[in-house]
Amino acid sequence: AGMQTQQYLVLHRGKVNEGYDTLARCIDDVLAWADPDFGCNMVAVTKDFQGSPHIDASDVTYQYAVSIGDFAVGGELCVEGEHADEVWV
Repeated sequence: AGMQTQQYLVLHRGKVNEGYDTLARCIDDVLAWADPDFGCNMVAVTKDFQGSPHIDASDVTYQYAVSIGDFAVGGELCVEGEHADEVWV
């Protein structure tokens, strides 16, 4: 259980993210394009993330996940439903 990642960065939306201003603006642009009314106050940016099935206890609504890169292998997001046969990749 748990997660593995080479790098993990949390950006706070609406606040100064020293050294990551350009990245934060890009994220804001993507979120404004995808869902202008989506309200979130933090965004996690990871590299080579691998997670196990879990439910984040502090999340109160749905999440957006974006995978960006030049993938020969990997890069997929697997989402599991409430039943064992509900899996989307």
